[in-house]
Amino acid sequence: MATATASIHETYMTTMTAAEWAVVQDNPRQRDTVARASKAKHLDILESTHTFVSIAETPDGKRYKLDAHTRAYKWQADPELAPKADLDVRVYVVPNISEVKRLYTHFDGRQAVETAADAVFGGMREVRLIPKSEFVRRARFAAALTEAYRYLSGDFFKVTHYERVRVFQKDISSLDSFVGSTRRMCSPATCVYLMAHRKHGDKVNDFFQRYIHDEGTKDGKRRDCVQWFSELMGEYVKAARGKGPVFNHYVGHGLRCVEMWLNDSATVTTRLGAAIDPHKYDIE
Repeated sequence: MATATASIHETYMTTMTAAEWAVVQDNPRQRDTVARASKAKHLDILESTHTFVSIAETPDGKRYKLDAHTRAYKWQADPELAPKADLDVRVYVVPNISEVKRLYTHFDGRQAVETAADAVFGGMREVRLIPKSEFVRRARFAAALTEAYRYLSGDFFKVTHYERVRVFQKDISSLDSFVGSTRRMCSPATCVYLMAHRKHGDKVNDFFQRYIHDEGTKDGKRRDCVQWFSELMGEYVKAARGKGPVFNHYVGHGLRCVEMWLNDSATVTTRLGAAIDPHKYDIE
């Protein structure tokens, strides 16, 4: 029996003007753009779907279009057809030019499908939240956002990522102010931040900055709250590669770390207190 192989790329979101998009290099496998443009009458009327485009980025920083070659051509030929607002651009980080060519076959003639990260990114644009940090700009915290909303409201299915972004707008903006490009903000860590910041505001930022910079304190069996949190999240990352963690467990203990630290940042203990039930976390 044949088995499927997967080729999964790191991706992130950014924005470009129509003019900036036009000068991105065409894919080496792009067909006759001029001929295609003459038949693309549907592009004479700007639709919202036309403002989502994709590119591949190689290790040397070069970028190549994966789609929307015809749009770029028509927008250059007739600027009145071009969108005035920025384009949403999904960037696929690829290892070489061969992968640039291969990916093109998956985009050619295909209508782009919105992913969770796309929706979060779009939600931030909708509320005029322009990310400054790489972590927030890549919008890869959709799962954390979904769970934080579910814990605080009990609603999971009826609310879109756009609406969840609106609810946590201030919290995301605050995280963006210091998070940088860290890889330490895994899903439960980000979920804890969103919930704790919604309850306590910027008082929690020092805790998370210390966590991001791995500034917890460990003395034998004694640990401060930041160190407990760091070890919990490290355990989550390892568990996620195997049997899979219980998300509630890590969020609940993470919230306990934050609450203990806020009560006394100098607390050093040999044992972490009982987990907080994230479904009952009081934000009032």
